[in-house]
Amino acid sequence: MANLVDLLQRNFPQRPRCALNCVGAGYDVAFLPETDTFYRLCITASFSRSTTGPMFTIANTTTAWLVILASGALEIVFSVSMKFSDSFTRLVPSVLSFASAILSVWLMSMTLKVIPVGTAYAVWAGIGAAGTAVAGMVLFQEPANFARTACIGLVVAGIVGLQLQASS
Repeated sequence: MANLVDLLQRNFPQRPRCALNCVGAGYDVAFLPETDTFYRLCITASFSRSTTGPMFTIANTTTAWLVILASGALEIVFSVSMKFSDSFTRLVPSVLSFASAILSVWLMSMTLKVIPVGTAYAVWAGIGAAGTAVAGMVLFQEPANFARTACIGLVVAGIVGLQLQASS
């Protein structure tokens, strides 16, 4: 095992690169006594069978919440562009609608490694729902009466509450 460790250290001096490439280089698992992080990353990579690794990973909750926020904004883009697509009969809004929906779901799924699925989904859907309702009022002159805005406020309060509860 010491020879394997030496070989890996020489060929992959940066541990994250090695962790992403250890399977592609033919090494399923490598253990470096001075750090067990390398060991865990190589085990993770051995399951994925990817030599390039994920496009990006989310390592902390702050980043995950920012990604959920962006994903929720894409949900709003999806809904509004779907309205502009006129039942998917107009090309550009239709393409924008599909692209934003796919990107939104993909981004939200990336956060599930850090944030519980129930919390992430509720916040994601709430941002999309409240944001789409506000966009409808602004862009399409939908009613903006007290009851409707109060209900949107309750959705936003629920989103904030979930975020605060998840961080504690």
